[in-house]
Amino acid sequence: MRRMVLAVLKQIKTKSSLNGMRLKAGWDEAYMEEILLKIKGF
Repeated sequence: MRRMVLAVLKQIKTKSSLNGMRLKAGWDEAYMEEILLKIKGF
C-alpha cells in the first residue's frame, strides 16, 4: 500500500516535495481522499 501511495504521489505534478505531500495528506482529509481516488484508478 505504501509503495502504491508513493507512486501516485510521484505522478502528481506540484511544486511541493514528496515529503510535503505526505504530510499534507496526513493533515488534510480532502487531499488524502483525492490521493486515494487516484490509487483506485492506478
